[in-house]
Amino acid sequence: VTISGNTKFEGDSEIYGGFTSMYGDVTGNKVTISGNTTFEGDSEIYGGESRGGKAENNIVEISGNTKFEANSDIYGGHSVYGEANKNSVIINDGTINSYVYGGYAHSNSGTANITANENSVIISGGTITGNVYGGYAYPSSGEANANNNQVIISGGTINNSYVCGGASGYGEATNNKVTISGNTTFKEATSY
Repeated sequence: VTISGNTKFEGDSEIYGGFTSMYGDVTGNKVTISGNTTFEGDSEIYGGESRGGKAENNIVEISGNTKFEANSDIYGGHSVYGEANKNSVIINDGTINSYVYGGYAHSNSGTANITANENSVIISGGTITGNVYGGYAYPSSGEANANNNQVIISGGTINNSYVCGGASGYGEATNNKVTISGNTTFKEATSY
């Protein structure tokens, strides 16, 4: 999915690079947003979402003065009751009032063992107001592991945010990293 050219979304929006609703895997999809695109309502952006299977190697890339004006969530890869591994969000520019997840795995009910491993968020510019997670795993019941995820920030402004390499609700969160360099500005933000 490619969005550019002064596009405006006036209401709430959901955009998927790839999607499956019943136990299929979603791999290798991409959403690219650039060119003065504006989201005026609450928005959810998914490189790939699987409900019951794996979400792997999906990407969301944002640049070119993109604006998210309302509360939003951005996911490189998102899995419900499965695995979200090796996904990424790349932010080069824009104004983003959103939570940002490289990979996010969770379960709404029942017992499920889920993972969010080897995901990344890479930020080189823009202004972000919202928490940033390389990988996040949270089950309603069962085990959730978030390992080997990373957030890399080399520019831009981070406002009122938590920045976390990897987070787990019930399980392991090991070998996750946050790397900060360049001309990055933090305003009331915490990295862990």
